[in-house]
Amino acid sequence: MNWWLIIIAIVGFILTFVVSVYLVVLYCSEDDANQAYIPKVIVVIGLSLSAFTVLLLPFDVANKRDPTVMAGSTGGIDLVLMWNLVLWTISAWVLVVTPFATFYYEAWDPQQKSNLEQIRPALCYTFATVFVFMLFFVILWFTVGYADLDLTSYTSPPTDMNLELGISLFQYQCWCSGDTQYCQNNPTAVPNPNFCSQKSDTLSIRVSAFVYIIGLLCFVGWISFMVFGGVGLIALPMDLINDFRERPEKLSRKDYELRKRELGKDITALLQKGKALEEKTAAGKKEFFGGTKKKVNKFKEAVTEIEKKWDRLQASMDVDRQVCLAYLKLPLGIIGIVLSFMWVMHMILYNLTGSHPWLNNMFSGLDSFFPLFGTIAYTAFAVWMLWAAVKGCFKLGCNFGIIQIHPMEVNGTLMSSFLFNVLLILLTSVTVAQFCAMSFREYAANTVVDSLFSTYVNHLRGIGFIMQYLQIALLVFSGLAFVYLLLKPRCCPSKKVDDDY
Repeated sequence: MNWWLIIIAIVGFILTFVVSVYLVVLYCSEDDANQAYIPKVIVVIGLSLSAFTVLLLPFDVANKRDPTVMAGSTGGIDLVLMWNLVLWTISAWVLVVTPFATFYYEAWDPQQKSNLEQIRPALCYTFATVFVFMLFFVILWFTVGYADLDLTSYTSPPTDMNLELGISLFQYQCWCSGDTQYCQNNPTAVPNPNFCSQKSDTLSIRVSAFVYIIGLLCFVGWISFMVFGGVGLIALPMDLINDFRERPEKLSRKDYELRKRELGKDITALLQKGKALEEKTAAGKKEFFGGTKKKVNKFKEAVTEIEKKWDRLQASMDVDRQVCLAYLKLPLGIIGIVLSFMWVMHMILYNLTGSHPWLNNMFSGLDSFFPLFGTIAYTAFAVWMLWAAVKGCFKLGCNFGIIQIHPMEVNGTLMSSFLFNVLLILLTSVTVAQFCAMSFREYAANTVVDSLFSTYVNHLRGIGFIMQYLQIALLVFSGLAFVYLLLKPRCCPSKKVDDDY
């Protein structure tokens, strides 16, 4: 066993946990300060699990290629056990823990007499959620719970005899290549379908309950991943570069006061618009096609933009830290453009058309130069895809028409929004692991993740075929996001307060 892998695992575990705690502290609303500790713990563990799922991918490859281990199909560390622990825990977090915490948090009433008033409805709704999922699982598993594996079957003559010629045993040794029969000491080779044949066939294997549950989670996760991943591949590098372009500038006291007064005028006008909209809503006036709801969402967007302007104005008085971060984001954004472009090319060249191994060859080439470089590159691409999916989730937290997803705002995210987004991120992380296993199968051949996802989950009857071609939808969303973000780089652009809300 190579102890450096264990050290990396321990360090990675600690760093992931620290980053998860930092994100909760950074985004958590002041309304939840010094309370809601249980949901916060659930969020921290959920974020850590999503990171573990992706980080286990390169760890699995490194473990399999451990030069100190000469035997065993899983390397020196039992990755089968580790994958089972992580994926079973994610299943529990997605199906039971996070839904219960969400319902428990939402059921809170300042006038309640005891916590039982929160626990009872939370248990009921959680039981309903688990019951519905298990109902679908039992029906599908018992009816179509098979992995259909493509194979080629061969038919050949018995060894060391030639029944067709009817001569003595062991005179000729015959074998097949394609539909042609070859015999030792007989240079004549002719097609002989009676002896030599091959045909494509399908082997159906009943999968375990664990594999099918993971397959269902991957399938559900693809619904969010094809949207969030597609948007995030474009939005993540663009926002990093835009953060550099829009870095705060040091203002003099005179300029600060001038912009503060202008912003105050905008706030006053926005308050008037909000009051008029409130009166209209209270009067019960409705418009066709959800017009009132759209105006409410647009008003919320304008409020968000005003708050961001105020934060930027306050930051302009102390810009040193913000400027340093902005200059770090520029090279990261440039690297991100390369990573996103190569991901898109890999999906087209390898995943969909199979015309070129692309990144698989690059990882193998890096390993031939230095054994650790390929694993590091694999880690970079896997982590970037998860980061892009998370970015897409946060990016779509703004309002689009009448649809609103729980927004993630620095120092302004309620635990209900946190729990909802963690649920999406957990589902997406399992899908990212499946997607990376499918995309880098040649490089990660014979690993535990390759056996689980590429052999079984990707070939589940019905849903395996659908997941394969949902990559097209991911590419479509990337293209739409590219066009949209070129025209509208920021989710909540600057608005005039006299717009029609």
